[in-house]
Amino acid sequence: MAACDADRTTDITEKLCETRDCNKPAKLQCPTCIKLGIKGSFFCSQECFKGSWKLHKTVHKKEEKKYNPWPHFQFTGILRPFPKTDTRTVPAHIGRPDYADTGIAIGEQLARRSASIKVLSSEEIKKMRLVCKLAREVLDEAAKVIKPGVTADEIDRVVHEVSDYLACLLGQPTLTGISRKRLLSFST
Repeated sequence: MAACDADRTTDITEKLCETRDCNKPAKLQCPTCIKLGIKGSFFCSQECFKGSWKLHKTVHKKEEKKYNPWPHFQFTGILRPFPKTDTRTVPAHIGRPDYADTGIAIGEQLARRSASIKVLSSEEIKKMRLVCKLAREVLDEAAKVIKPGVTADEIDRVVHEVSDYLACLLGQPTLTGISRKRLLSFST
């Protein structure tokens, strides 16, 4: 990191302020331009930067790459759609629910038609408790990454990885920060 800062300082000291009619040595660089990877944008002072902001900010708009899957839709506010990522795959050894391919939960629909309430055996209750505890772990891991600037796709990736790991739990070390000892304690 220090090497990058040193390189940036060297570049700035060799540049002149880009404000019209100001030829002083540059001391600052536009932070938005740095973030967007735009070359140049050097200024001698905060006052010069503020004074040329109205003209300078147009450079940012030209460089921003906009993704819009609905070009005829007029957005309001600041939220915009994020480019769709590839569909995640689930390993073959993990069972797929009946709704995985069609999106229709046939098993749930059949259960709703039935007038009886299923009473679980003590073994089924143990399994249900384990599943609920593991689901809680998945939610806890997802909650750890939630903060401003994190996309829903990133949260989905974490949930997918943790769920995949938990499905392959027995005999495998942890990959996501969940201790094996803690997970195995759920089965008791």
